[in-house]
Amino acid sequence: MSTSSTFSSFVTGFQSRNVGNVTSFSVTGLTASTTYYYRVRALGGGGTSTNSNVIKVATVPLAKAATNVKTTSFTANWSGVTGATSYQLDVSTSNTFSSFVTGFQNRNVGTVTSFNVTGLTTKTTYFYRVRANDSGGTSVNSNVISVKTL
Repeated sequence: MSTSSTFSSFVTGFQSRNVGNVTSFSVTGLTASTTYYYRVRALGGGGTSTNSNVIKVATVPLAKAATNVKTTSFTANWSGVTGATSYQLDVSTSNTFSSFVTGFQNRNVGTVTSFNVTGLTTKTTYFYRVRANDSGGTSVNSNVISVKTL
């Protein structure tokens, strides 16, 4: 596993790491908003196989505290993910996102790392989260940030 597509360097503990006889492995301790690359090899009685194809994975963007909070709006903020081609923003009055603010379910906000959320109700608590998109697909949800309008 590396942050370089050419594997010129490796994530600590993940250079030729033996993960046993499994077909999936949970990797923890990575940095938010970072693109990683991984490849695997099989070990057997005949030796070691060649490298698999390289898989690109972006970790989840890190949502940050809202800014510019007003009576009917706020600015949602998050960290950028290297290689992201767009971000999707969800805004809800429910911390479980069982419903969404109109226009803010999977809202494609382009490649920006902040977005002004408008048309809100005063003195109401809102929750937001983001996902990064790239050629490999869409990340899982970021952490959730809560903000109360003035």
